[in-house]
Amino acid sequence: MHAFLISDGTRPGSRQLADDLANVFELHLISPVFVTQADIEDMGLVNRSAFLAYHLRLPTTGEVGCALAHRGAQERMIELNLHIAAVFEDDAQIRDTRLLANRLGIYETLCAQRTPTLVNINRNAIPQRLQNRAVVAVGVHEALTPPYPATAYVLNVDAARAFTSAQIPISSQADWPRTTTSVRYYVDRLSPVSEDKTIDSRIDTAESRLAVPALRKASMWTGLWYRKHRYEFPTWHHFWSWHPRARIIHHADGILQRLASRTRR
Repeated sequence: MHAFLISDGTRPGSRQLADDLANVFELHLISPVFVTQADIEDMGLVNRSAFLAYHLRLPTTGEVGCALAHRGAQERMIELNLHIAAVFEDDAQIRDTRLLANRLGIYETLCAQRTPTLVNINRNAIPQRLQNRAVVAVGVHEALTPPYPATAYVLNVDAARAFTSAQIPISSQADWPRTTTSVRYYVDRLSPVSEDKTIDSRIDTAESRLAVPALRKASMWTGLWYRKHRYEFPTWHHFWSWHPRARIIHHADGILQRLASRTRR
């Protein structure tokens, strides 16, 4: 299997990660992308109105650079005519390369379907309550919502095509582009891959994401946001899935976590 590592080799541990991946995959390096605030103003590069519609705020330079790097990896996958490939950010860490190699067959089986498919192989992706209880393969569950973050994932070419077409120009964060076609998302809880959270983020170091105004949040919940930005959403169902439904699921998970914490006391 081929893998793409988004790295310039300067982040702590990134060279070791490249060596580890080269022992498991046919490895390709993708250079990180750095943009300026002036670049974000370029309508050919960034669809600011679409980003605002989907995230309730405008993008940061780090988010746009990250999205461009992931799009570049997926475009390269398509150019090489690969049916399946893995993508890693350089803050990924691998506990056991042999275990990762042994799980590739599971990913290949899941991605063999013609449906656009992505398997998040960061074992800590999304809380466990946000996954389907049913096991589709040993340790693998279908996700109830797109399983962020994009630290490490395997996808098939149908998903790559859906993501890249949705990101020309950049219209949302790298995890995950808002596609008009349905994508099946899975998470592997037995993967030896996780995110190294001791490494500083390149997305938000130079700037912070603006807080979403309360009035804007209220308009999202009442559906006024859809009416105002309906040209960015193919259907009401599309809006419902990416905004109210996803937030209801995440808020419910947060409430359950707090209740469980009080019970343990």
